[in-house]
Amino acid sequence: MENEYFKNALDLFLFGLGPFIFSILFHNPFKKKEINPGFRFGLEKKERLEYSNEQLRRINNTRIKGIYIIGFLLIIFSIIYLILGIIEYF
Repeated sequence: MENEYFKNALDLFLFGLGPFIFSILFHNPFKKKEINPGFRFGLEKKERLEYSNEQLRRINNTRIKGIYIIGFLLIIFSIIYLILGIIEYF
C-alpha cells in the first residue's frame, strides 16, 4: 500500500467498524422499556428511583445513538479516502 490515502481509508474503516459493531451489540430494542415523552421532573410525584431509571434510560439511548453516528461517520470518511486514493492512483 504505497498510497497514503489507502492506508488512511483502511484505518478509518477499522476504527469506524469497531464502534458500529459495539453499538449494534449493546442496542437491544426488544428489552427497551418505552420512555415517557411527556417527562416533567418535579410536577408529578413519583419515587426518586423511578425518575433515576427513566433518566438513565434516556442517557443510555442517546449514547448508543451517538456511537452509531460516530461509527457511521468514520466509515463514510474511509470511503471518501478510498475514492481519493483511487483518483490519485489513476
